[in-house]
Amino acid sequence: MKRSTLFTFLYLALGVCLTAIALGYPNLPSGLQTSLLINMEAILQAFSGLLAVLILAEIIVITWQVNPEH
Repeated sequence: MKRSTLFTFLYLALGVCLTAIALGYPNLPSGLQTSLLINMEAILQAFSGLLAVLILAEIIVITWQVNPEH
């Protein structure tokens, strides 16, 4: 579970870095800037899906720990 959480935060950091690069350098060609922003959006969408799966998995683990006979 810790490995999944680490990768989730790495994906988030990558998305933030791509956004910072795309917005921080105004002299980038517009095609490259658009590509960086599209990649950032895809990474953040994957992050939100991954976060939902991690929350669901955490709920299942907590439920099993509280009620171990099932």
